[in-house]
Amino acid sequence: MSDVDIINKLNKKLRSPLKERDKLTWFLKGYKLNSVGDVIQINLFKAHLNGEIPQELFELKHLEHLDIRENDIIEVPKELSQLHSLRFLDLRNNSIDDLPNELSELKELEKLYLANNQFKKVPQALAVFESLWLIDLMENQISEGCEILLEAPMLTNIYLKDNQIKQFPFNKVESFIDELILLNNPMEKPENLPMDYFNKLMI
Repeated sequence: MSDVDIINKLNKKLRSPLKERDKLTWFLKGYKLNSVGDVIQINLFKAHLNGEIPQELFELKHLEHLDIRENDIIEVPKELSQLHSLRFLDLRNNSIDDLPNELSELKELEKLYLANNQFKKVPQALAVFESLWLIDLMENQISEGCEILLEAPMLTNIYLKDNQIKQFPFNKVESFIDELILLNNPMEKPENLPMDYFNKLMI
């Protein structure tokens, strides 16, 4: 079955069928093909998925970019790990509180957006993503597990604004971290941490 056939099958489940687009933006739903007819990008933002990620998506083996924001999703199925070409995954504005460990099998994933969900702790799976360099966990209720983020081998951009973090393992922060954003957390400056560095993190 071709990727276009899979999209046609998916469209039968959607309130508004996806259309092929030459270019997708954050507000434009649809899909994009590469030069040989493989689906490489899908935007299902606010697509009334009723909390479930359609199984048809897991069949799109060339998919690189998946946006499923604001669909009342509660759980990320382990089958999502079958999308081995995925580089960009946007799950913002849902009701997710954990990630399956199998998701770390996404060896090409570079950017993962999880803002405005229900996370109370950093998912353990994030420690072993091989290519992930950006994680967005803003606007959750995270209060523990931040050390997991510093175990990830390639992670350089960490966004934790608007959580419930009281302590952060600053002693483990390495020089390769480009951005670490902790604004709007109930955190006090640790001893031995320069005030100018602490203030920079909180703005």
